[in-house]
Amino acid sequence: MGVGMIGKKLAMLNVFDEAGKAEGVTLVEYFDLTVVALKTTEKDGYEAIVVGWESYDRDPKGGDAKLKNDARAARMTLPVAGKSKHIAGKLFRRLKEFRVEDASAFEIGQVLDHADYEAGARIKVTSKSKGRGFAGAMKRHNFGGGEASHGAEQIHRRPMSAGATDAARVFKGQKMPGRMGGKRTTNLNLEVKQLDADRHLLAVKGSIPGPYGGTVFVNMQGN
Repeated sequence: MGVGMIGKKLAMLNVFDEAGKAEGVTLVEYFDLTVVALKTTEKDGYEAIVVGWESYDRDPKGGDAKLKNDARAARMTLPVAGKSKHIAGKLFRRLKEFRVEDASAFEIGQVLDHADYEAGARIKVTSKSKGRGFAGAMKRHNFGGGEASHGAEQIHRRPMSAGATDAARVFKGQKMPGRMGGKRTTNLNLEVKQLDADRHLLAVKGSIPGPYGGTVFVNMQGN
């Protein structure tokens, strides 16, 4: 796995190509990722780096997680705060690990460069899909439903048998009503349309999972 982007979904809009054709894109604001820890084969059994984002100024009095000016930083756990102890003056509230071929190629405190994500690159995007709450079988599993006339069996929108007629039990994985959405979802083989490094903006062709403001993980296709 390569080192990917981490950002938040901003909006969907249209961009125009050289021929004047409009294309729908999703705008992602990506964060600066700082290397806070290295994992090596000798010590941990594999090669990886740990990156952090959502940084806060470290308390000059030495209190790592007790930042009184920010309620979110005050809820930071001591193990998470301790990961950034080697970064002078910064605490990182959120961390993620990326597997790499050689962790020695990175340095603690290094801010990662995303120059590879240029226009035309193929990527995959992972995020948490929108939660839809409790939904019936037709909406949740895209069932077609029964006949609408009153002379039929009057199944209408019900999921019919649960499969327990002969086995006298409901099989695991049976498609039934329940909670819909709110799951980790990955869209593959998406295309980068534009990259604005100055404003930390990435335009991805088409739609990506999740609500506006949700955290998204971007990586090169094949990683």
